[in-house]
Amino acid sequence: MNVQPLAAFLVLAYPAIAQVEHGSVGIVHLSKDEISVAADSRTIRKGRNGNPDIESNAMCKVAAFGNDLVFVSTGTARFLEMPGVPGWDNVEEARSAYRNVVSRYSTLKGHVEEVGSAWATDIATRFSQLGSLYPEQFQAAITNQGDLTVAFFGGEDAMGIFMLFGVQILPGRTNAFNLFPAAIPTSNRVTCPDNSFCAIGRSDIMIEFAAARTQRARREKARWKPAKPYAKGTIEYTMFRTMRMVELTVEYQGAGVKDVGGPIDGVQLFRHNGIVQKHWYARKPNCQED
Repeated sequence: MNVQPLAAFLVLAYPAIAQVEHGSVGIVHLSKDEISVAADSRTIRKGRNGNPDIESNAMCKVAAFGNDLVFVSTGTARFLEMPGVPGWDNVEEARSAYRNVVSRYSTLKGHVEEVGSAWATDIATRFSQLGSLYPEQFQAAITNQGDLTVAFFGGEDAMGIFMLFGVQILPGRTNAFNLFPAAIPTSNRVTCPDNSFCAIGRSDIMIEFAAARTQRARREKARWKPAKPYAKGTIEYTMFRTMRMVELTVEYQGAGVKDVGGPIDGVQLFRHNGIVQKHWYARKPNCQED
């Protein structure tokens, strides 16, 4: 069915790129003892009809569900409802996928991939629906990194080993006649090769400082200390170091980069007496604890 005339009408009635909210840095440290997750709070939404872009420092990019799953996403973090396309929020869709999987198995252990895969299918379907009705909005959702959105899910695998599952939603064309843009999900278990750090969104600063590749990165490594006197090697030190990587990204991205900034949220999974627990180190009041 050809719906191009309807799509054209809707794009005119609801100007393109008005409903897309981009956010662009999330950082994870993964080890056998912990998963530390941190992200900034900045999103950018294009102004309507040539008006200035709208910046917000209130986006919740980091989330933790139960005591056994952590989540972070970047890219198009939220889409506001338009006629024919319900709005969505990456964190809320991840929360729904988590609850469905846990209700099915009574545990998350060994099922992190299923949560991530369910989220990927849901988000890709929503983007494809958007592309069929509002192709300009779909194009506006593509980030500078060439994806639509990216996410990490962290928890335990079936053997009780902390793991990270990555999902990337890419733009493509999968319709029968390639008339409209669509979204293609890809996913895999992730390793963190940069001294146990991984990043989604703007990753270049994290890579530089994790590997101490430059003089400023080596100075940072020698001088930086967390706000509290945690010794290197402790999980608390690791969490604050992960948050520091986000701070460095905000600091060094350059004047032309607007989509990083605002408060930094940070949460960690760890084991205590053999039981997985979570601890928030920083969380905005508008972001849910669970």
